[in-house]
Amino acid sequence: MSNTVSAPLETSNGNGNDEAQMSSAAPVQIYATTDTKLVSDFWAAKYEKEAQRNWDIFYKKNQANFFKDRHYLIREFPELQPPLEAREYAVLEVGSGAGNTVYPILDSDARVTVHCCDFSIRAVDLVKQHAQYTPERVNAFQCDITKKDLLVDVPKAGVDAVMCIFVLSAISPEMMPRAVRNIAQVLRRNARSRVFVRDYAAGDLAQERFDNKKHQKLGDNFYVRGDGTRAYYFTHDKLKELFEAEGFSTICIKTQEVEVENRAQGVKMERRW
Repeated sequence: MSNTVSAPLETSNGNGNDEAQMSSAAPVQIYATTDTKLVSDFWAAKYEKEAQRNWDIFYKKNQANFFKDRHYLIREFPELQPPLEAREYAVLEVGSGAGNTVYPILDSDARVTVHCCDFSIRAVDLVKQHAQYTPERVNAFQCDITKKDLLVDVPKAGVDAVMCIFVLSAISPEMMPRAVRNIAQVLRRNARSRVFVRDYAAGDLAQERFDNKKHQKLGDNFYVRGDGTRAYYFTHDKLKELFEAEGFSTICIKTQEVEVENRAQGVKMERRW
């Protein structure tokens, strides 16, 4: 697929400090007793099977209060703003959570409409409960993008941009190609179309902490948190390979290192996105 008919991938890792909290979630799972850092096949399968349940519990507990609104995304990804000549501009956000990306994008330009989906039905409900929610501009629906066809809720080649903000990392590596393939079919085929990705980078402090604990490593760069949700840490090569295998072209990919300070504990942490 050439650049003129495929949507290039734009990847950047920036200052999403709110995601730093995810690594400190309170344990609610009972772990296997085997003395090894690698989770057993039984527990790995259990975390896969219960992935949606664990995210539903997460949003039941935290509601819309865990993540901050991501107003910085328009600055980080200026291509998200529609061109001057466009009368309308459609965006799909995969893994929308409580709407912390959806509503800043809507605020950026009155021509923008957003399709947004999340694994958790509770998260979708939170999007619909937002004071700015209107079905004329927001199409919110539940979807496991590794299984459910996005064409059920989004027109084929019907969006100009796709946002994947800390969502691919929550998917098992072997299922990631299905997710990317699903995304590709709803993206318009023109030179302006983009997929914007921001996610955890290999070498992040949270990954180093996972490596020092038992029963939290699921595989290479893939871990389970105490609450049963999962996190994959990407290298540049892995991210490029994932999208380019499905016909995308990489325009930009970079890792940003950010020092996050926990003033209450007097600790400075090196984070990587």
